[in-house]
Amino acid sequence: MIDEREISILVQVATKDIDLLNKIIEGHEGIALVTTEDAGQGYVRLHTACSTKNYLLKILEAFPRDIKIIEKHSIE
Repeated sequence: MIDEREISILVQVATKDIDLLNKIIEGHEGIALVTTEDAGQGYVRLHTACSTKNYLLKILEAFPRDIKIIEKHSIE
């Protein structure tokens, strides 16, 4: 059985890097839904399936600018 619960990851980037993060995630065709929570503070929330969480985390680790993971949690 495939676990399709959703994972929510809140990250913080420089305000000028929000669009870059969004484009990189979009380039990975559906890996995550990107929502800007506070553009002034650079807070962006990423929603992905449990089955693609590790792949998304690798993308975030390779992000070419400073990025901070604020929180990760499962959504039942």
